[in-house]
Order: sequence, then structure tokens, then C-alpha cells
Amino acid sequence: MPIPVSYRYRGGESSGYHQNPINVQRNWKSFVIEHFGLVAWAGICLLLAIIYFLLLSPWLAVATVQITGTNNDQARAVFSTITKDLKKHRWGLIPQSNLFAFDETREGQHIKDAFAFSVATIDVQLFKKTISITVTETPPSLIWYSQNAYYFVNNQGIIIRAIADITQEGSGMAQIIDDSMEGVSIGQEIFDSEKISFISTVHAAIKEIPSLPIFNYSLANKLSTQLKVHIIDQPYAIYFDTSSAVESQLEKLRRIVSEGVIAEKNPREYIDLRIGDRVYFK
Repeated sequence: MPIPVSYRYRGGESSGYHQNPINVQRNWKSFVIEHFGLVAWAGICLLLAIIYFLLLSPWLAVATVQITGTNNDQARAVFSTITKDLKKHRWGLIPQSNLFAFDETREGQHIKDAFAFSVATIDVQLFKKTISITVTETPPSLIWYSQNAYYFVNNQGIIIRAIADITQEGSGMAQIIDDSMEGVSIGQEIFDSEKISFISTVHAAIKEIPSLPIFNYSLANKLSTQLKVHIIDQPYAIYFDTSSAVESQLEKLRRIVSEGVIAEKNPREYIDLRIGDRVYFK
């Protein structure tokens, strides 16, 4: 039978039955308590090893980037952009080339905005160490010519991408020459959707007039409201005002065509449809 014992300690006295410590059976809890410092350091080291493996280990670095949904030139541009982004650090510490640190949602939005895609999604394949980028291009509405280069423009007036070969792309689409020859860049908004709609309406209407085969269009600059339509094998241009109603100007053009007025006036410089209900020739 255990012998009741009492212990004195600073501030009071404790008494009761106590088991002989020699007969106490050791278990893992007592070992952890006894070697707490060692266990703590082992846990810290294990945690650091896991963090290193997940966030800094080259075993989890991006090895392959796949891009689908666009042509080779555009794909190369997207690849260049994402390669630069992978070199950046997230939280100021971990390179985004690490698959655990890579933010596919934010990067997808960046690619979408940078190239004016309608959709850009990114899928991270962890075991293959691969980033798959799938894009959907916004359909172009017209072609913009600036500094000896052609660009597709969408229905919001945003530059979508450069055109590698104008003879193979953009057939039948309105081609606008920027007479100012100012530089443009992918993703830049050059004018609003209302001007795009105006030009598209004019282009569709004049294509219905066989005697006025369109060569191209020109604007003094991106902000100009004076749209010139150049006709194949003719010295004159047809002037439209993009800030006024398009149908009234087209109606005047149809009238002078049907009445044979153009041949009668034989203009050498322009046919001006912009002012009131009159048509001016020079």
C-alpha cells in the first residue's frame, strides 16, 4: 500500500499518495517532455525542409510552357511575356517560376489584357512541371496601318496584334492608314467603338456600290473625325465625318451615284459628304 507522503515547497505544502518514481513506466509523452528542445529543433528543420522543397526547390520549377489558340508570331510574343513574369518574385521572396508560387489566375488576366484576347486561361500541370496557356483571340473589325506595319483592331478600337502577311490575312476588311504615322502597340486603344461601327457601316455600304471599288481609307490621326475613302484608279477621295450620322451621308452618296452626278462633275480631289444635305465636289 502506498505510503502517504507530503512535500514542502516554497509557498505551501502538498500531501497525498505518490507513486515511487522508480516504478513509473516511460512513454512517448514523457520522452517529448524530457527532450523538448531536441524535438522542437527537429520539427523546425523538417518544416524548413518542406518549405524549401515546395517553394525553392528546382524540382518544382516550370520546365515547359505550352501556348494554344493563336498563330506562331503571337505565341512567341506571349511566351516572351510569360518568361519575363516567371523571373519576378511573389511576396518579394519566391520566384514565380516555382509552380506553388505561380498565380495562374493573375497571370491569365495579365496575358488577356496585354494582348487583348477575349479569353486567356492557364492550367498548371504539377507533375509534368508544365504551364498550359489557352487563348481565344478577339475577332478583328478592321486593319490599322502605322509605321510600315499592319495591325488588327477589334470592335472596341483596341490593337489586337500585328499582321505578319497582309496578303494572307484581312482579305475584304477595311484598311485604315494613319497619316500621322504615330507608333502603336498591342493592347492600345486607338479609338472608340462608335468610330469602329461608323467605319464598318461605311465599308459594308460602299462594297454594295460596284462603281466605287474601295482601295483603302485614311485618317489624319487617331483622333480625326475626317474619314477619307480612296477609290481604286480614281484621283479623288470621298470625305465622311465620323462624328455625324452615317446614314445621311451614305444616302447622299447613293443619290449622286444613281443620278450619274460623279461622272458629270468629274472630281479630281474629293467628294465631300460632311456638310448639311449638300455634296461638294472639287
